[in-house]
Amino acid sequence: MNNLAGRNAGKVTELSAKYEAWAARANVTPWEQVVKAPRGGAR
Repeated sequence: MNNLAGRNAGKVTELSAKYEAWAARANVTPWEQVVKAPRGGAR
């Protein structure tokens, strides 16, 4: 895999801002909340 983020920091910032704006409009649950959410059901 070739991670280009280090060489394209401006593009990373631009795309991150676009994602955050879309996520706010789409009511996306932040990953941190998903991971911390209690899981239902007994095992």
